[in-house]
Amino acid sequence: MADYRIVSIQNEFTNYQFSTLKFPSTNFTYYRIFVPIEQNMELLSASLMEEVVVKGKSVEFNFVQTLTENKKEKTTQLYINLTQISPVSSITVTVSDTIDYYRNIEISYISDSVKTEKGWKYNYETLFTGTLSSLENNQLNFKSTITKQIKLSITNNDNTPLTIGNIRVEGYTHTLTARFTEPATYFLLYGNASAQHPSYDINYFKENIPTILSLLTLGETTVVQKDNKPKSALFENQAFLWGIMGIVILILGWFSLKMLHGMKQE
Repeated sequence: MADYRIVSIQNEFTNYQFSTLKFPSTNFTYYRIFVPIEQNMELLSASLMEEVVVKGKSVEFNFVQTLTENKKEKTTQLYINLTQISPVSSITVTVSDTIDYYRNIEISYISDSVKTEKGWKYNYETLFTGTLSSLENNQLNFKSTITKQIKLSITNNDNTPLTIGNIRVEGYTHTLTARFTEPATYFLLYGNASAQHPSYDINYFKENIPTILSLLTLGETTVVQKDNKPKSALFENQAFLWGIMGIVILILGWFSLKMLHGMKQE
C-alpha cells in the first residue's frame, strides 16, 4: 500500500485527525510504516487490529431532495423528503469535486411540527455530527431512526460550496420472528405508542431459532378507529336538567303548601 495520507487539523474551528491506515487482510509477521517528511514526527502509540464486519441486509429508500445555499451562515443545506416513513441508519454523500476538502456536517431529522400563523414550524433533532472529507468514503452511519424528512447541513466556512452528487439513504431490513404453538387466528397489532413491551420465551433462545423458517402471508390490513369523541357531561344533557328542575320545583311546592297549611291551623 502506497500514497496513503495521514492528516491532523487543530484550530479554533475543529480538532480532527485521520491516522487509520486501512488495507485488505494480510498474513505477515512484520509490518513497516514509512512516512516521508522533512520534520521529525513523534510517535505516541501504534496499534494493529483485524476488523471483521458482518454486513447486515439493507434497503435503499427513494426520496426527493432540495439543495439550498445559505450565504449568511456559509452553509449548504440539503433537504431529503422520503416517499414514506422509513427506518434510516445510513446516508452516503458523493461529492463531484476532485479537490481536497474537509467540511463539518450535521444530519438532523424532523421530530415534531407546530402550525403557526406564519406557517409550519419544524423541530429538528440531531442524528449525526462529523465531517465530509476527501480522505474517506463519506458513508455516515447513525442509530436507526424512523423518519420521513432529513436535513444535511454542511459548513463551508470561507470555501466554495461543494458540488453534491449522488445521495444514498439506506436502512436495515427489519424482520419479525414468531413461534406459534397452537393453530388459531392470530392478529398483528401495531401503532399504539403506549402499549407495553411484550415478553416471550423465544427472546431468550435466539441462538436456537432455525435458519430456515416458514414465511407467513399477511391478510388484509384493517384500521381500528379509536373513538376520540368526548362524552357529553351529565349537566350538558337538557332532558336531565329539566328533570332536575322539575323535581326541585315539586319539592319547593310541597314545602310551601305544608307551611301554608301550618299557618292556617295557627
